[in-house]
Amino acid sequence: ALAKLYGTDAFRYYLSREMVVGQDADFSEKVFADKYKADLSHNLGNLVNRLLTMVGRHYQGTVPAPAADEESEKSLRQLWMQTEKKYLASFAECQISHALEALWVFISAMNAYIENRAPWKLAKSTDPLDKARLDSCLALVAEGLRLVSIVLTPVLPETCAKLQSTLGLDSPRLYEGQLSWSQRCTGLKVAEKCILFPPIETVAESP
Repeated sequence: ALAKLYGTDAFRYYLSREMVVGQDADFSEKVFADKYKADLSHNLGNLVNRLLTMVGRHYQGTVPAPAADEESEKSLRQLWMQTEKKYLASFAECQISHALEALWVFISAMNAYIENRAPWKLAKSTDPLDKARLDSCLALVAEGLRLVSIVLTPVLPETCAKLQSTLGLDSPRLYEGQLSWSQRCTGLKVAEKCILFPPIETVAESP
């Protein structure tokens, strides 16, 4: 019933994130709903919508090429390299919860990167450097989401296929060669909007 109500991807995510191999686990619908809102809807879902809104508003829906490469951009790329290693190593050991924990650190870092770069302010600036920073901000978030959509596919297959389509990407048949940081998203036409995780009603804990 829960899988039907919230979607099989969301239910699979909860089980994969909260149930650690070799340890006992309790199921709580309230905890499930909280994780859905915090991790999926607010963190990942809002990140996607922020990107689509800014690319649509300032680039006619086409992902720009990165133009500025400052410490913020270098740090995000470096974090991805660390995340990829942790994620794949944990997945190989069937420690899916640890893999997802590492991946969500990266997703949270992308949200923090947007907050720090403040693309809504950069878009109002007449400084060419700010324009370059805006280009890079949206280009890097698009690339980060591309990478997330690939490694997250085993856990959220339907969601990741939808995300890839939203970004104008074809779903890769093989992961080999797909996980290195690149400019694959440059020039892609993104969707106007995408609701990956519809809002749900607040679930109260049973007495």
